[in-house]
Amino acid sequence: MSDLSAETITPPQRPDETTPAMAIEQILREHYGLTGHAQPIDGEPNAYVIDNGHMRYRLDIRDADSAAELALEAKILRHLARQADAPDAPEPVFTQDGLDVVTSAGENGEVARLITLHDGTRRPENHTLNAEDMADIGRLAGEMAKSLADFDEPGLERSVDTDLRHAGPVVLRLLSGVSDHAVRDPIAKVLVTALRQVQPLGPMLRIQPVQHDLTLDRMTGRLTEEGNWRAEGITDVGGVVRGWLVASLAVTCADLIARGNDDPFAILPAVRAFHDNHPLTQPELQALWPLIVARACVLAAQAEHDAIANASIEKDGSTVAASADHVGQKVFAVATGVHPALMEAAILDATDFENDTPTILAGEICRLLPEIDLDQIRLVDLGIDSPLLIDGNWTDPEIDWRLLARVSWETHMGATRYGEYRLSRSIGNDGTEADNFALHIDICVPAGSVVVAPFGGILKEVGQQLVLAGRDATLYLEGLVCPLAEGMALFAEDAIGSVAGAEGSVGGLRIRLCCSAEITPPLFTTPSRAGAWKRLCPSPSQLLGIDIDAPVPKQGEPVRGWRAHVYDGIGRASIDFSGAAGIVGHGHPALAEAAYRQWSLLSGSTVFAPEQRFRAQLLKTLPQGLDVIAAIGSERDMMELAQNLLRSDDRQPGFFDLEEGIAENPVPALRIADERQTGFGRTGHHIWQFEQDGPLPDIVVTASILPGKPLAALVTRSDLGNTLGGSITTGIDAVDYAVAVAALAALRDDDLLENARVVGGHLRAALEPITTKYGIEIHGEGLAIDLVLPESGAETMARALRKRGFVMPDIEDPRQLTLRPPLCLERGNAESFAQALSAILSENAPPEEKPNENIGVVDREGKDGSDPLSDEVTLTI
Repeated sequence: MSDLSAETITPPQRPDETTPAMAIEQILREHYGLTGHAQPIDGEPNAYVIDNGHMRYRLDIRDADSAAELALEAKILRHLARQADAPDAPEPVFTQDGLDVVTSAGENGEVARLITLHDGTRRPENHTLNAEDMADIGRLAGEMAKSLADFDEPGLERSVDTDLRHAGPVVLRLLSGVSDHAVRDPIAKVLVTALRQVQPLGPMLRIQPVQHDLTLDRMTGRLTEEGNWRAEGITDVGGVVRGWLVASLAVTCADLIARGNDDPFAILPAVRAFHDNHPLTQPELQALWPLIVARACVLAAQAEHDAIANASIEKDGSTVAASADHVGQKVFAVATGVHPALMEAAILDATDFENDTPTILAGEICRLLPEIDLDQIRLVDLGIDSPLLIDGNWTDPEIDWRLLARVSWETHMGATRYGEYRLSRSIGNDGTEADNFALHIDICVPAGSVVVAPFGGILKEVGQQLVLAGRDATLYLEGLVCPLAEGMALFAEDAIGSVAGAEGSVGGLRIRLCCSAEITPPLFTTPSRAGAWKRLCPSPSQLLGIDIDAPVPKQGEPVRGWRAHVYDGIGRASIDFSGAAGIVGHGHPALAEAAYRQWSLLSGSTVFAPEQRFRAQLLKTLPQGLDVIAAIGSERDMMELAQNLLRSDDRQPGFFDLEEGIAENPVPALRIADERQTGFGRTGHHIWQFEQDGPLPDIVVTASILPGKPLAALVTRSDLGNTLGGSITTGIDAVDYAVAVAALAALRDDDLLENARVVGGHLRAALEPITTKYGIEIHGEGLAIDLVLPESGAETMARALRKRGFVMPDIEDPRQLTLRPPLCLERGNAESFAQALSAILSENAPPEEKPNENIGVVDREGKDGSDPLSDEVTLTI
């Protein structure tokens, strides 16, 4: 059941051997006093699930040499049962003689062991592990290690090949038959490098009983309402011996990499959760990644070993050539695709170990620009909420330099900020992280300014960069004129060169630091990797003598909107399907200009002229006959007012049904068009849905053109409007009306009606095959779409969509998901939504029926998740 064990480092096993039904019956009856229904466990010879209608058990039959090992496992299981925080685990069943192991289970001295099966299911194959899942798995691994810490029994000192202390000999044995040097040598080379990194840390690594192959195949759990798979228990305790504590986590992390999305940083929630439950020391955390790499080498070597062995097996008279195992290849590729220093930094950052990088540079450091008056340096704000970034100017690829030049104009000195999440690099990354965290600074100073070595080192030239490689750090500089020869040794305060540029002009200097000589740091990194890179690339503030760091923003809190997107403080983008972006979208420059202009003229309660302009522009969108705006207020108030108007009319009341396009109690009834969800062009065909669906209504209730503002209107014929006695508008000021007028103009000028038709049609076309597959109904058109689920689950789906970067509205109907993006939604946004919905539905769909998939594992109701096997045996007495 494990990925790698002493038994699996052999040529492929012979076909499964099964014990005759009579023998199983005899073992159960004579030694345990039980009967039941037995099913062989696929891939595990002489292992069975026993179901007697009340309980479920696992029966293992092994050779005589396994008696001591089975007895030890029984003691381990009983020890776990006594630990308050231990994972759920099976319990050994005593024989009628009070023994843990049957020592006479067969004619050849076989032994048998019976254990209970606890509730829980394996992770579904189609379920993608997210950060919460990873954390749960790490928590379980930590609980397991903590529960075994004080366990002590003879037999724990035995050697198993999964113990990473023996990774070297195991890999050498596995590769001994691999003659292809192009395959063998990279694995051996990587392993040697990893073990050299672990060697000096070895004496500081704690040794205790650990399960050396705690992979997902040995875990059980349950799917939560949020769509997560919560690890809760283990299936067995095979492979528990003494070894490095941190090595057990390394095995689990390598397994997570095998099942992940090729991102090594995805394991960090598991590392953090393990550490929270069973704290690791700094040397152990430093050894973790090299041990993960060592495990990757073992898996890769096992894959190559198996490929050669499989190729020698004849089938139907021909040789079967088997490719190397994909799991081993994947783990090895991911583990070797990232620098170990970066992963060590990421692991220390995830576990909140104090960053000792500042102390590395805390020696005697000279100012890089000794001639510059530091008080004259002005910092430019390029962050997500910068007031300098307006009207979409951040889409200009040169905007960062332009703004730096602007703030530097007066004093000829300015600088960008280190550690800033830049808006200009956060745009256009739907569903992915942007490389927007600055690991460098650009500083403008007078051309010719002298630059000196802040610390001693060797001068190198790498492309357009000058590199000063010191003992504890490496300094990268661009924009210098340097007369020195490459390879020259410099002391602190030695001149390196001068800032390039014509005399009297302003020159630009780019600066970055790195504490690892083996890594050339990037200029920017993603938010998820920022913590790790900050440890490796500290702020240049200490080289300049001033604080040049950006303030730390809040994560998750929206700070800026633009069109269909919302951005939080670190530039993480979400696409707004909630309706909060209104018709025209977030951050529209015309609306911002209207608000600014009106505020500079007049605000407050004197709103007659702006209100009249709004009324006039709103009426222009409606057909003749609907010529009176009887009231303006909240959407709810306007609908209640319309219904009151119906009750006060002498004619029989009626209600215009938009979906059916007909009126209840037809003429002479009054007809109400409820346009709160469909108006202002959302359907993509007309500004008002009633123009498409039926006759002219008597009353129209609109939505608010500005979300969150009581700017809904009740529009009627003049004879009906007069009965209301004038306006009941409250809570709106001049600025609100001015912005509303600008929104109505943008609806026309930006051709949003046509965009709603085209993009809405594309969204529906992308959703239809998905919704058809899962029995979901689509109602509406354009960008006013409702998804009606076959059963409740809309809240769960909305939560999953929010995690994938979509702003969703609050769920009112447990079966309905309402989609109300702004009419400026782009085609790519629609495709991203459809892809996310498809992935969510796929992950939460029941797995296809596969025999033996969950054999030996019981769900929360105590039922087996797999189909019955054809070779099952029913035992009777």
